[in-house]
Amino acid sequence: MNQRLLSSSELALFRQQFCATQGNAPFPWQERLFQDFCRGDLPSALDLPTGLGKTSVMAIWYLALEGGAPVPRRLVYVVDRRAVVDQATTVAEKIRESSGDAALRIARSAANTPTIVSGLLTRQLQPSSSAQSA
Repeated sequence: MNQRLLSSSELALFRQQFCATQGNAPFPWQERLFQDFCRGDLPSALDLPTGLGKTSVMAIWYLALEGGAPVPRRLVYVVDRRAVVDQATTVAEKIRESSGDAALRIARSAANTPTIVSGLLTRQLQPSSSAQSA
């Protein structure tokens, strides 16, 4: 795991890109998560109060991935409310649209139970990088 701290110019670029995809500046916890992603430090879960921008994790992951961070090329976003699935899908579509990244795929599924729904963002490997692992 890379313990290097990001430079002020790298953080400034993240803030700019985050604002472009999300429409607002990142919260401090979102900046810390981006730095964690850039070091390859991936949390198994996030537990934050409503309204603090959890769906932005998709944008943070994508920006880290695009910056060459050692993050998986797939992100699974699991929530327990249909409205949040719809919101997360909208956020994922906005990321794809604003990035112009044709390799970014969005899948959405709902389990048979009303309490588990998930979304998946996948960055397709390009032929030249097929040797990379998932």
